[in-house]
Amino acid sequence: MTRTYKQIYDGDMVYPKHEGYKMCCCECGLVHVLDFEVVRKTDERPGGYYTPEPINDPTLQVRFKASVNRRMTGAIRRHRKARQKLSPA
Repeated sequence: MTRTYKQIYDGDMVYPKHEGYKMCCCECGLVHVLDFEVVRKTDERPGGYYTPEPINDPTLQVRFKASVNRRMTGAIRRHRKARQKLSPA
């Protein structure tokens, strides 16, 4: 069975469904499943910690933007390649 995914370009703003949003990665070709929730920050504490309170308002929508960080991607790939060379076949 062939699945199709909406083409998302680097830096595009995306309005995903809240649960089970599937994103095919342009760099690695893997399909990532992401879950989102709209929350209100409550009980804020030092260090940026807070208790998330889900907001069930159908007029609100999650939005995100994904961009490729080529420098970090290259570093991860170099690290993985080096580890593969060190592991016994």
